[in-house]
Amino acid sequence: MTPRQLSLFIIALTFCTFAAADCNAETEEPGAETGAEDEPIFTEGVFFGTVKAVHEDGISIEVKAFKEVIGNKVFYLDKRTRYYVDSKRRRLDAVLPGHKVAINYIARDRFALAKIVYVEFGEFKRPEEYKRTPRRKRSPTRRNRQSPPLRFHSRTR
Repeated sequence: MTPRQLSLFIIALTFCTFAAADCNAETEEPGAETGAEDEPIFTEGVFFGTVKAVHEDGISIEVKAFKEVIGNKVFYLDKRTRYYVDSKRRRLDAVLPGHKVAINYIARDRFALAKIVYVEFGEFKRPEEYKRTPRRKRSPTRRNRQSPPLRFHSRTR
């Protein structure tokens, strides 16, 4: 080996040593998804319980679950939250502490937003019956189609 080749070998070896020390690569488990923490994961469902308290400003509602293992749950409300008392559309004022409720909600981590609050005075229905589908827009039919305004022409003689 010539002195030139030896010096190039030492330089390359030194470079590789420092490059390996600066590498911050982490081992990745097989099947682990990359970028999963950036994507929001939402859950939705129906929660059954008794109203414990309603916030004065209408920001949230606290509900005690029927299953004692779960405990109390706070649901936040917004302007799109709908309220039904015995299948009739009402306002938040109709929901009082002590009422049995079924809440259709969407949640992420510990934050739960109530979409629809159903107040029931009798037996609860099955959870599937508390899902409401949005109304479809109807296409104009002959009956509800607007006719053009009538125009009367005056005759002058």
